[in-house]
Amino acid sequence: MKINNSKMNTTYKTIFILLIYSLLASCSDTGEFLGIKSSFDSPFPKRNKNLTYALGDEFSIKRGKDTIDFKVTFRKSDRQNFIIEQPNQDTIFAGTVCKYRGLYYLNIQLNDTTYWIYAIEITDQVIKGLQTGWFQMLGWDDEFEFWLSPPGQEEFNKRPAIIKYANPEKQIIRLTPDKKEMKKFYSTLIDSLPADTLVNWTVPITNVEIEKEITDIQETSTDQFEIISKLYPNPANDYCNLELYETEKYQFGIFDIN
Repeated sequence: MKINNSKMNTTYKTIFILLIYSLLASCSDTGEFLGIKSSFDSPFPKRNKNLTYALGDEFSIKRGKDTIDFKVTFRKSDRQNFIIEQPNQDTIFAGTVCKYRGLYYLNIQLNDTTYWIYAIEITDQVIKGLQTGWFQMLGWDDEFEFWLSPPGQEEFNKRPAIIKYANPEKQIIRLTPDKKEMKKFYSTLIDSLPADTLVNWTVPITNVEIEKEITDIQETSTDQFEIISKLYPNPANDYCNLELYETEKYQFGIFDIN
């Protein structure tokens, strides 16, 4: 299933998305047995955010005829966010969250070297992408499955830079995060998803002010201030590696903002 597949009838496509969305709404996003071939080798390369600054400690959504309540918590020690459905206490997300160009990127760590990454969008009284991790990762499978085929393997040196490797025998597509490519991909995908209405919700003003204070660099419409491509391992104990977009001379400092 490809979002941009012109052969798929729009009506059937919408119904299919709604069915998948309804199925996932009752499931956690951490399943490792759902047949997804794609995964990332590291989380999204931006500073981890406190999701309560965006959603507050609690929020509710209207989905169909149902109103669903959620609790949001943030663990400062490792900057992990948790979204918990109430009152059954089901954790629908546990991981780090980054923000880039208007989207929040949710990182789910499956093991030491494997991540799922999916996006949510929060605008006015609407949230899109919640509980759609499986569906969004399936989108990467559809986008890059060609590179598992014999023709794709023969032309593998022409693959997009976001693809680290593709293993036809194990049916694995390993990706390395690229902010620009992921923003383009997820923006299109998010536009195709149903929207959940936030019920009786207001932006937590105090938290927004705090968020502005701790933001590293204000996001702009250009990438002129984006110099760091990747930082790993993250979190780090004794050392870390920095990869830059350009080979230039920079002076770095390490600060503990906690």
